[in-house]
Amino acid sequence: MEEAPKDERPAARPSKPSKQQLAEQEAIEERQAQEARDREREANKSPFWRSVGELPGWTIWPFGFVALFLIVLVIDLAGGFEPSDRTGGSYEAERSCEASVASQLRAPSTASIKTLETFQGNVEKENWKFIGEVTAQNGFGAMIVSRWTCTFENGVSVSIID
Repeated sequence: MEEAPKDERPAARPSKPSKQQLAEQEAIEERQAQEARDREREANKSPFWRSVGELPGWTIWPFGFVALFLIVLVIDLAGGFEPSDRTGGSYEAERSCEASVASQLRAPSTASIKTLETFQGNVEKENWKFIGEVTAQNGFGAMIVSRWTCTFENGVSVSIID
């Protein structure tokens, strides 16, 4: 028996991809590469920053206010602000006494005046007594530490430098 002749066609060769197919394939590969880079970057982040990045913006404000409060508190405790609760009365009397002490110095611009103790006499007459020390240059240019006492009575301050 003879075999029936076969329709022999050459094997179909794969067709060459078109430019559009190549461009689409490159776009897919680029997207996959970008996703892999993003996953790698996300995996390398610390857990804290990853979680902060996922928080809504309003949740970060309390941290900022707490930080600002702590900064102001530290500056205030370090003596960076004038005491606001001391107005009138002793505050004005103390400043008047310090000015009186400074006026008796040879070099008042070099003075560092500290009040060490405060005593209140008659409240109605606004009588105060302050004791402190002053560091200032003498006539020869040397820095000298001296104690001072000031009595403030009825708006007039009288100071004595020891």
